[in-house]
Amino acid sequence: MKKSQLRKIIRESIKELITEQPINEIHQQIAFQVCDCQPSTAISCQPGNMNGNMVPGTSNSSISVQGFQCNNQLCQQSDIGQEFTYTGNFGAGNVDFTSITFKLTGILQPAPLSPPHPPNQAISSTTGTCCPPCNPSNWSNHQTWIANWTNGGPFNSNNPNQPCNHICNKITQWTTNCATAGPVQANQLACKIDEANDQATTHGCNC
Repeated sequence: MKKSQLRKIIRESIKELITEQPINEIHQQIAFQVCDCQPSTAISCQPGNMNGNMVPGTSNSSISVQGFQCNNQLCQQSDIGQEFTYTGNFGAGNVDFTSITFKLTGILQPAPLSPPHPPNQAISSTTGTCCPPCNPSNWSNHQTWIANWTNGGPFNSNNPNQPCNHICNKITQWTTNCATAGPVQANQLACKIDEANDQATTHGCNC
């Protein structure tokens, strides 16, 4: 065999090898605002668990060697601000919630996914769960509502379960109501959720 023929065979073999081994890209980190967290244990969504604080209304981020993709492809800038759902692997050591719904707020630049890491953790589009960010200037009664709410009965109760039961129930109720709220009501609900999360922190509640 001539040397020129051998070189051609080698070049073709290298080309085929490159073609057969595509590099999948993933985002190793995403940032998000939690809208809903479905726990698998009583403390799954609470501050201090292995996934961080997954309480609705909380800003968070996640890093994974598996990486993330949006709807089975690289996330786009247009995906930022959109709602997504991540469903955990039941019983996996690094997951202690069944699912979270969140608003995507940031993505790390994509990087190659190399072996031996397992497949990426896909997040899927959803709608109707997340409240918009609170804009107090669009709610003239905002401060009055805060004063009235935080001085209401549950905040002055002798019941050791209060005001935490009240606060946690309201966070759940207001988050659920956001799914069908119009823009004015959604903004008010978002502000209420923000205040409720602040009160939950102040009173040491595990919502």
